[in-house]
Amino acid sequence: MFNMRGESERFYLDLGWGQVHGRHAGASANPAIVFIHQSPLSSASYEPVIPLLASHGKYAVALDTPGFGMSDAADSNWSISDYAREFWRAVDELGLSKIDIVGQHTGATIGVEAYLQQPARVNNLVLQGLPFYDAAERAEKKRSWAPGYTFARDGSHLVGIWNRVFELYPEESLERADRQVLEYLSTGPDYATAYRGVFNYDIDVAALQSAPICFLMGDADLLNRMREKIQKEFPLAPYQVITDTTDFSALEKPQDYVSLLLESLESESA
Repeated sequence: MFNMRGESERFYLDLGWGQVHGRHAGASANPAIVFIHQSPLSSASYEPVIPLLASHGKYAVALDTPGFGMSDAADSNWSISDYAREFWRAVDELGLSKIDIVGQHTGATIGVEAYLQQPARVNNLVLQGLPFYDAAERAEKKRSWAPGYTFARDGSHLVGIWNRVFELYPEESLERADRQVLEYLSTGPDYATAYRGVFNYDIDVAALQSAPICFLMGDADLLNRMREKIQKEFPLAPYQVITDTTDFSALEKPQDYVSLLLESLESESA
């Protein structure tokens, strides 16, 4: 499942309401790791680590969340429960039984709900920045976080997206910022569809206490600010930090990311 450049291969799954796009590498009979990306981006966030994980004997899969990347948009306004249900349909289409889930930001929330829906099928749940908002912050985020954009003849909406990327990630590379702009555009003017699901979702901390959870994120990840709260609620969960990286640690330091991810999975499975 590698192309001539040693990268992952692409695929589509037909789930009836539309198609889900993904990237994968490795033999599907190997232990499977399935990635769920942050919004409003795509599985491209994990492109460098997919073949690396395959070289370590894993089957690595990254899916584009419906409405993002090259996946078709959801057929209605989905809740996090809906996204998690369709995640499992995609996993079923891939012929996988038990998996490790790695979810980032929005993807972490979907991963939490996926675990709660089918806990027996999850070996490990790796959360790369969990949006652990209280009710007041969820309400404020829902009101103001992702205002969308309006197409403009002079292209000013492109500048608006470009500026948003750098407001969030001032040190982002120009190449990756350009990729983010393309992903915002492919999603469309309302790129908050999955965000709204997150802001309406109340994490059931009690139900997760026995879950095989571990945390892995960059020290400059936007959600690493929640570390103290997360460690208070999940005191037994390992918390790994990749130094000198942002939300995009899998792109910035893929070798370090893979090493710490595998270490986390082995620790939780021991």
